[in-house]
Amino acid sequence: MPGGHAFWQKEDFPANLRVALLDKSAPPAKAFYAQLRGQLIPAVRAGHTEEAQNQLREMRKHYLQHRQHIDEVVEKSTLLNQQAEARAGEQVNFALTLLLAIFAAVTACAIALVTAISRSILRQVGGEPGEALQLVDALAKGELRHADNPAAGGGIIGATRQLGTTLRQTV
Repeated sequence: MPGGHAFWQKEDFPANLRVALLDKSAPPAKAFYAQLRGQLIPAVRAGHTEEAQNQLREMRKHYLQHRQHIDEVVEKSTLLNQQAEARAGEQVNFALTLLLAIFAAVTACAIALVTAISRSILRQVGGEPGEALQLVDALAKGELRHADNPAAGGGIIGATRQLGTTLRQTV
């Protein structure tokens, strides 16, 4: 396990996770490897089978202690990840809501602008553009009776009707 403990000491993570990983799980791991190098391997090399089996039983205790603390590290890490994912989800939901609100506001402004421009154009024309086209077409064909309309209004249509009335009176 060369460098393993030193690597994790340099990492920045929450104190409760640091304690479980470095303070609680490291001593049994070190004891496991010390027993492996100092007693099990020499017993196996010397052919002392019974001594090797005794060392393995002792090492198993260190392994189980280490594993218990590593399981604690995994549980705490999982909880931290779940909390981080939940916060990220909340941020994404907030951003989506904000984007939808901005989209709705921009859409409403666009609709209001188009409506205002349309009304302004219709006011200048004095009615629907199709009606103005029919009136001008009728006058061009010499049909001056189309100019008579008590509700002549203003804009281009009103001016065109007035033109037709004036032409008819002149002719």
